[in-house]
Amino acid sequence: MPGLMGFVAGGMPHDARMAVLRRMQEMLTRRDYHVRDELTLVDDICATRTYVSVMRKETQPAVGNDLYVWMEGEIFRRSAHGAGESDLEHMLASLNRREGFSFLKNLNGVFSAVVYDSELKRIHLITDRYGLRFLFWTMHEGRLAWASEAKAMLALPGFVPKIDLVAVREFMELGYLLGDRTWFEGVSLVPPGSVLTYDIGTRSLEISRYWWWDEIKPVSGRVDEREMAEEMGRLLVEAVEARSKDGESVGITLSGGLDSRAIIAAVPRPGADIAAVTFGIPDSPDVRIARRVARLRGARHSIVEIGPHDWLQLRPEAVWWTDGQVELCQLHGMEALDEMRRCACTFLNGMNGGAILGAGYLLHESYLDNMDRALIAATLGCSESCLSNFSLYEGLGKPDFYILENTTRRKTNEGIRMSGNAVECRVPFFDNALLEFAYSLPDALRYRRNIYRKALLRRFPEYFRTIPWSRTGVPVSIPPKAISVYQRARRPWVFVLGHLAKAGVTAPKAHFYVDYAEWMRKEPALSCFRALLLSKEPLYAAYVSADDVKKAIEEHVAGADNTEFLARCLTFELWLRQVYEGSYRDGAEHLSHPR
Repeated sequence: MPGLMGFVAGGMPHDARMAVLRRMQEMLTRRDYHVRDELTLVDDICATRTYVSVMRKETQPAVGNDLYVWMEGEIFRRSAHGAGESDLEHMLASLNRREGFSFLKNLNGVFSAVVYDSELKRIHLITDRYGLRFLFWTMHEGRLAWASEAKAMLALPGFVPKIDLVAVREFMELGYLLGDRTWFEGVSLVPPGSVLTYDIGTRSLEISRYWWWDEIKPVSGRVDEREMAEEMGRLLVEAVEARSKDGESVGITLSGGLDSRAIIAAVPRPGADIAAVTFGIPDSPDVRIARRVARLRGARHSIVEIGPHDWLQLRPEAVWWTDGQVELCQLHGMEALDEMRRCACTFLNGMNGGAILGAGYLLHESYLDNMDRALIAATLGCSESCLSNFSLYEGLGKPDFYILENTTRRKTNEGIRMSGNAVECRVPFFDNALLEFAYSLPDALRYRRNIYRKALLRRFPEYFRTIPWSRTGVPVSIPPKAISVYQRARRPWVFVLGHLAKAGVTAPKAHFYVDYAEWMRKEPALSCFRALLLSKEPLYAAYVSADDVKKAIEEHVAGADNTEFLARCLTFELWLRQVYEGSYRDGAEHLSHPR
């Protein structure tokens, strides 16, 4: 998404500095509503930004007492202190107190910042607690360069992109990258909750983490479930209220799930102008449930269809926007961006509500066992033998904070980054107070959405008591054990349908909002996959067996489900062509007409 960029120039001439910085800026400027800041050259520092014309419209950098500050994102302040300051001014004022970076741990928001200290000749790259606003960095020709998208490094003179083989392995296994890795060797993400400091004089670099999960202390004493459910509901309403400001139209990406429904229910103003946007198969359970919820809230509701004929058309551009870091089947919603921007400038997104408040990741007890433990250990900086000890608290929990910093940050968050090219996205479930409260509770209380479900039913009964959840088909007011009985009762019928299908007798299927497996077997997607993946000299073949890909396509057409593997291969091939050939970048080349 548009954001910050810059580099330390060294002995580069003035005109060359300007040209390189302008090329970096162009890499992150893609729409006519993307605004380019002036290019700033201070000492050896060359920096600027591009932003969506929604927020952070003040001139940057902010300057004061030898400090220069560039910032992207938002900080939500509940106290009256500094109420008249912009977020950028607040950041500068805090830094000017020269008390270090300890104040960052108390900032509640999603942001990244670049700070240049002209007195000490040091530059600092800063990320929010959860690292959701990306800053990539590299040491190029012995000097620091940074950007909000990794592709901006391609503008650096002499930069040769070399594919990281470990990244290939991670991506083909998982469909996204782990930790702070990128596709390019030598290019990394600044870790969550961290400050990267580069000393220009000594050319030394260090990364320090200002916040870690162990700062969340577990509740002590007796835990009353009724009180905990009430408090969780109260904190959720406060988090949503802080992110739905008076005078703004509230946009919500509304699905058939629990989390977006909780947000639309929690918008505090009864007469608020709410625009809900839902995308997917028009008659899918997700869309039907979303329509019902929007009607209950009195929201304006738009439905953007995703179907077999056009689902692939915009995905190459989405791959380019997200640096190819997540498989293209995770980039649904690209089709809805124009409609979202028409409806509202800011959107609330329910990213990972169930995972945070409902211990969603703890449902997958085998999650770590299904992944390469050496990769995980390397990411966490521990030995494999110590991996089992990485639990936030005693009890049921696997290290779901690890999954938040990987599956959430590196996979789910890519949809937010993609949407950030058109609108400003806010994620209420990453409110500090709400998240800290949830993780202070015993794992057993959160397990299987126990306390989350009770909080939703207590706080918003009209939205959850009778309206079903798309995942189960029944409301969350139905006890989990009863749902298990219902699902077991359906298994024989599902078994019968499976055998009928083998005999050529099919019944109507209730899809979720997409059906990628089937759409890949149909035109025009099938021809696109074949044209790109079975071409004479595909670029991916230097890393992944072309014979395996050909076999996977044949098996998929015959009825096997190789959706994930094929989507990853196509994403990788598109990214390689975008990087090395300059094709499939700007939407001019659609996959409905492959080369």
